[in-house]
Amino acid sequence: MSPEALAEVLHALGAPGAWADASGQVVVANEAFRSWAPSYVQARLDCKPDGAWLVAPTRTPLPVRAEPLGDGHLVLGASDSARVALDAVVTSVVRRLDRLGGALNFSLGAILRERPGEYVTASVHEAMTVVGELKNLRRQVLGLSPGVSQPTPQAVNLSILVNDALAAMTGPLPIEVAEGVADCVVSAVREKVFFGVAALVGTFARRVGGHGTILVDVRSRPTTGQVYFSAPGLSLDGMDLDAARDAVEAAGGRLLVLADQAVMEFPLFDSEAPRAPAEPRGTVLVVDDDPSTLAMMGAVLRRDGFVVMEADNGISGSTMLRIHGRALAALVTDAVLPGRSGIDLATEARRFLPRLPILIVTGHDEDLVIAKGLKVLRKPFTVAELRSAVTRSFQR
Repeated sequence: MSPEALAEVLHALGAPGAWADASGQVVVANEAFRSWAPSYVQARLDCKPDGAWLVAPTRTPLPVRAEPLGDGHLVLGASDSARVALDAVVTSVVRRLDRLGGALNFSLGAILRERPGEYVTASVHEAMTVVGELKNLRRQVLGLSPGVSQPTPQAVNLSILVNDALAAMTGPLPIEVAEGVADCVVSAVREKVFFGVAALVGTFARRVGGHGTILVDVRSRPTTGQVYFSAPGLSLDGMDLDAARDAVEAAGGRLLVLADQAVMEFPLFDSEAPRAPAEPRGTVLVVDDDPSTLAMMGAVLRRDGFVVMEADNGISGSTMLRIHGRALAALVTDAVLPGRSGIDLATEARRFLPRLPILIVTGHDEDLVIAKGLKVLRKPFTVAELRSAVTRSFQR
């Protein structure tokens, strides 16, 4: 993060705040921090399992809060007001990211509807990659603050979410991720899982110092999804895991602490699944830009015996439709998507796959979907409603 961006974040806090680099040296501080702790403006941050302190020569260590940010730590006054201030900044940044992403998606969609040439289309595809990065940045920003999150559990792909959280971690310690399950859909509060991962990695990093590797492994059990954290030769005796435990429990799971491992455990997403048929029922392409809805629909259809292919924007959906169209048994798509709308995808599919069953999922414009002769499932919907709608889509 650039010095200018850091200065902007610290200014927006409205509470004492500073930033310490990877070595622990305080590099930037806002005016509120200079007034609150003038003797610690050039102090060093000392993070330990039982807390964080600013250490300055001839001064008593000052207790603070240290939140991972970029390749260092955001240092806050150890008070509730600092947490409230950070939550306010996170909310503001997320809203700005939403506005930028929405405006960019609208502009790109308008360009594509004009049927541009090959060069312009390639440029738009590159811009869609930027949209994806904006969405990832939004998730990482939300992970900074466990206070800003969805209050109720949703269907989330635990493997993808853990990788997103680890991608936001930076520092001198290597993090090794095992090649575990790629598709483990659990019921949890997304941002609080993110914070739990960050808290566990931070706690492990403080304990092993610069001499170890943090091992992370996602596993799927019959009724739960689990994330294992460990470090070779590290004992968890006496390790302070309260922050991680609070986050995991708030996310709808539990934290199991073994002698040499910490395990985050969440219930598998309950799709009220019937017994899957012996033979696969075919391949369904599911397109939705909301990660929770995409994970939920994928989990339900897989448990019903379908092979599921997923895309989170209209461009990817169109590409997969052209490559795999002849092998598809059905298309399930949101009506409003980045890049190309679901209705555009349905129109494209009808041109070269006229018999492909198509289901449009929408929270609005239901009349427009029906007017085009497409079958519709209105958001929000239950698992039973999704199953019923998919079954109807196969009926002529």
